[in-house]
Amino acid sequence: MTTMWIKKHYTQEVKERYYQQDARKYYKVWGFDYCLGYTKGLPNNHAHRSDAYARDLVLEVGGKQALAELKQFVERRKKVSSLTNCLELYDSKEYQAEVERIVKKYCKDCK
Repeated sequence: MTTMWIKKHYTQEVKERYYQQDARKYYKVWGFDYCLGYTKGLPNNHAHRSDAYARDLVLEVGGKQALAELKQFVERRKKVSSLTNCLELYDSKEYQAEVERIVKKYCKDCK
C-alpha cells in the first residue's frame, strides 16, 4: 500500500485510531527523521512506506503545533545532522520525556 492509497481510503476515524495507538512511536520516528533532515522536502516514495505514513499521520492527526514543538526541541539539542548525533538524541532520556510531554499535550486519548 502506498501512502496516497492510505490517505485516500482510510477514514479520519481510522487514522486517529492508528495515531492514538502508536503516537509515541510516530513522534519519535518523525523527530529522528527531522534530525537527519529527511522531513525537509523528501518525497514519500524515497522513504520506507511505514515511515512516510508515520510522518503523514503525525502531521495530519497530531497537528502542526506538536511538530513545531518537537522541531524546536531537536534544533536546540542537535549539533550536526549526523547519524551518530541523531541516534544519541533519539536514545536520550530528554528526548523520551519530550515525546511523552507532546503526546500527553496533543493526544488526550492516546494509550
